[in-house]
Amino acid sequence: MGEDRKKKFQRPIGFVFSALAAAVFFYLLNIKELSAINFLIGLAFGITMVRGDFSFSANLRGPVLKNDYRFTYLFWQMTVATCGGYLFIMALENYYGVFNWDKYAAEPTQVSPYFCVSAVIFGFGLAFLGSAGSGIIKKAINGNLGFVLALISYCFGSVCGVVTREFIIQFTIERTLYMPDIFGWPIAIMVQIFFFLLSFYVIQNGIKKFGEYRGEDDEGLLSILAKEEPPALRSRAAFRELFISDIEADRGIVFITLIMIIYFAFNQRVMGLSMPLSLFGYKVMNLIGLDVSSLFSMTGLPGSIKQNWFENQNQMLLLGYAFGVLIVPLLKGKYRFKGIHDRYKLLIVILGGFLVGFGVQGMYGANIGEIYGAIAMFSFSGWLVIPFALLGVFLGKPVYEYLSKKYFEE
Repeated sequence: MGEDRKKKFQRPIGFVFSALAAAVFFYLLNIKELSAINFLIGLAFGITMVRGDFSFSANLRGPVLKNDYRFTYLFWQMTVATCGGYLFIMALENYYGVFNWDKYAAEPTQVSPYFCVSAVIFGFGLAFLGSAGSGIIKKAINGNLGFVLALISYCFGSVCGVVTREFIIQFTIERTLYMPDIFGWPIAIMVQIFFFLLSFYVIQNGIKKFGEYRGEDDEGLLSILAKEEPPALRSRAAFRELFISDIEADRGIVFITLIMIIYFAFNQRVMGLSMPLSLFGYKVMNLIGLDVSSLFSMTGLPGSIKQNWFENQNQMLLLGYAFGVLIVPLLKGKYRFKGIHDRYKLLIVILGGFLVGFGVQGMYGANIGEIYGAIAMFSFSGWLVIPFALLGVFLGKPVYEYLSKKYFEE
């Protein structure tokens, strides 16, 4: 199918899904306001992620596999900005008496020796797959058959991860590493600053050797609105600039930072997609007759699995994200299916998906929730997971390179 015919065929479908997303939002607004807000936040996040080339996974994977620190530098800029945003929201909501400290204090991850083992397993899988929650969803929804299979193996890996985690933590001790509770706020802020400075020092040394991210200059919304063109043309260009056109990664992180802070303001917790993705898998398995609820009887998951889809705020965040990453390629007329024709590539995506899903459960999150989000909310678990995940990527590198070589040879 030619490019023009493809655009004429796909764009109406994109508008249909846009209208459907609007209908879902107003329906949620009518039954549960916070679910509607989370759906809208997920939609904005999906639109942003699919329009740019920014990758959360590249923060860990790039330096080890490719000596590439470009996205790592952007990742840490975003983390610092988000950390500041979270502190501002906490101070503001606490001033007005609407911040729930009990809810917030329960958020940091419970850490145990198995947490560190899971981080290694997660990193090993990341070396294969190159994506965790947000990346798997984005690529699977956009017609990449390999990542559809990775999504399925991710969900089964998550089931195994939950069962293994619940068995092992009976024999170990879990504790929260929320730094303000451990050190008090003044020292916690100093520790946070120290680790940020150390991280930037390491990253800058890598950039000196291997280069820095450089975005291309783009037109920008203000310059579009300032043009002396008919209002209809300016409006159309402004709409494309806001919702459709590709954006550079350094500009995308500004949007992502704002989205994360807005989510935190409404939910008083950090945003993440990997654990909601696992829950989505459990709900689908339960729907088709696989009784995963009985496997999780020792956890709080059975209640979440049986909960109404539209009332589960995390699932509505996930649904909004799915709409976002689907609508933009359709409106651009660039949606396309991508098959998988090699057994080695098939092995890479299935194994990678399973290991990432398995590791996520022991870490209680992935790149967004357990590294980026945990660090931003002053949980030392976010810092602790990094060296173990990097170790996993390093250990997975030779296996990934061997399988990739076999794939390219054939």
